[in-house]
This record gives sequence, structure tokens and C-alpha cells, in this order.
Amino acid sequence: MFDFNTEKVTTMKKMFCDCYNIKNLYLSYFKTKNVTDMSYMFYSCKKLESIDLTYFNTKNVSDMSYMFSYSKIKDLDLSSFDTKNVTNMERMFYHFESQNVNLSFLNTEKVTNMREMFSDTSITSLNLSSFNTKNVTDMSSMFMNSHDLRYVDLSSFSSDKVENIQWMFYWCNNLRKIDISNFDLNKINNKKDIFGLSSFSYSNEYAYSGPKNLRSVKINKNSFEEIKKQITSAYVKIIIA
Repeated sequence: MFDFNTEKVTTMKKMFCDCYNIKNLYLSYFKTKNVTDMSYMFYSCKKLESIDLTYFNTKNVSDMSYMFSYSKIKDLDLSSFDTKNVTNMERMFYHFESQNVNLSFLNTEKVTNMREMFSDTSITSLNLSSFNTKNVTDMSSMFMNSHDLRYVDLSSFSSDKVENIQWMFYWCNNLRKIDISNFDLNKINNKKDIFGLSSFSYSNEYAYSGPKNLRSVKINKNSFEEIKKQITSAYVKIIIA
């Protein structure tokens, strides 16, 4: 593949999709300056352990949805990624099985879709303090079913244009604290069952689909009435910022 000329390629969608048995990829010779679509590029590369993306030019890419879904790349390094033109990050790390990924270099300023971005991952900690979400409209199920997630920093998040945050923290069993004090839920259309606590019941384990270890939620004062409807458990403290 070293004589593979990609200089004029505009889409790499599904390029290595479902390449189940690939363990290593050497893409340093790839020319990606004209690529606009990298969605599903490494989707379901279930044995891929190592990949060097430092030579990737992503400045014109607008779609990275499903890019690393169902992969288990160890120590994924995206520090060279220029994502200033990306608008779609839906399920970018869906079912991502590695625990280490540094996202501090991602520019999310133009992203509108973060639906299920980290859903079903094995990631234990997420520092998203560098994320700019001023144009995001969909955050639904963003962390859903990420059972190992113990910490997530949403301090930079804005909900100015968000229309949907349904099931955002559904089945995040190990989250103890959630800070959504930058969110004004009154301005969000679909805020149904954000935590999966609407069917909360300690007597019926299967009726409970929220973070089992959740003990505090920090909110904006404008969101209090809505949060009060969704969190009825005495075990969860509501803190007004």
C-alpha cells in the first residue's frame, strides 16, 4: 500500500470498516489534505491496537462520525488533528474499548451533532474542559451505557443551541457527581430522562437505569424545577450553582 496515492481523495468513509483482523496500520504516507469525510473509517477494527495518525491532515474534514466506533486502539493520539471544520462527531467513540484517549486537542467549535459520542465506551475518565459546544444541537445519549465512566468534566459546555439531551447519562453506573450548571434546561426541547432516573426504584433493580452511584448533581438555578421532577431519590443531592 505504500504506493497508494491518496492526494486527490475527498472521502475515506468506511475505508477500513470491518477490517476485523488488522492489528497495526501504517498510514504515514497518506495524503489527506483534500479529504472531507472520515466517517466510519476505522469502524469495527476490533483487533487494531496501534495506529499513527500524526501525519493526517484533517483541516478540511467535516464528518468524523463513527470514526473509531467498535475499536480498541491503545493510547489513541489525536494531538495532530485539526478539527476546526468538523460538524458531525456522532458516535465518534461509540463502543470504544480503550481507556486512554486525549481529547484536549479537538476543536469542536463547529460541531452540531454529538449524539452518542461516548456511548458504550470503556473510558473511565473524560476531561472535556476544552470542548466548545456553542453550536451543538444534539447531545442525546452522549455518555449512555458507559458503565466504567467515573469522571467527566463538562465545565466548558454550553447548552445555548442544544435541543436534545435525552438519556445523556443513562446507565452511567459509576458516575458519582455530575455538573451541568452551565445548562439551562428550560431552553432545551427534549430533556426527557437525562439521568435515567424517571423509573428509579431501589426495590426493583431492573426498573433503575440511571447512575447507581450518583450522589450529587450541580445545576443552574433555572433548571431546578425540571431536575426536581427527574430526581426524586433522597440519595441524590441537588446543588444549585
